[in-house]
Order: sequence, then structure tokens, then C-alpha cells
Amino acid sequence: MYFPPLAEQKEIVARVEAKLQTVTALEAQISEREQLTKTLMQSIVKEFFEEE
Repeated sequence: MYFPPLAEQKEIVARVEAKLQTVTALEAQISEREQLTKTLMQSIVKEFFEEE
């Protein structure tokens, strides 16, 4: 079984960790936008029923 040199392993780990941070940030954005969408939809429905 072959393992890359330690320096290369550390570089791989650093890149993977950076990508995981990006994924975490994107997940947070998705969550925020889902909440914003829900709030907006509630506002639209409320406005619709208040007009009648």
C-alpha cells in the first residue's frame, strides 16, 4: 500500500478542510434562505387574506 509523503498528506488534509468549511458556509446560507422564503411566503399569504 502506498501513502504519499507527509507534506502531501498535510496539503490534502488542508484542502479537504477548506472545502468542508465552504460546504458548511453554503449549508448556512441555504438554511437562512429557506427561513427567508418561509417568512416571505407567510407574509404573502397574510397579505392575501387581509385584502379580502
